[in-house]
Amino acid sequence: MLFLTSTSWGQNIIRSDTAITKTIKVNDTIELQFLDWPSPGIGWKLYSDYDTSLISIKEKSLKLMEGNFPIGGKYIRTIQYKGKKPGEVRLEYFWGRPWLKEKLHRCQIQFKIR
Repeated sequence: MLFLTSTSWGQNIIRSDTAITKTIKVNDTIELQFLDWPSPGIGWKLYSDYDTSLISIKEKSLKLMEGNFPIGGKYIRTIQYKGKKPGEVRLEYFWGRPWLKEKLHRCQIQFKIR
């Protein structure tokens, strides 16, 4: 019998410099929410390579923030991480305009998969 678990980690939306360390089990998932502002082209971008045999990363949703308008508004992007086998993964995201090579804020995430 196989049990799958999904964890939605209650947290603040990532909108500035942040460091996160989480331990998850193989086949468990965790979701993190990032603040994006697509109208001026500002958002979080993953700048690090990672071992896809250890973790899978996928965008789960992109929702308009309450009180914002679709054009010019800010959005909350939810990203799901799933542990695939034991190991450690370090990810580094930067907030800014990628084409300008802006790195206004940094989010470092370390996953320990058991």
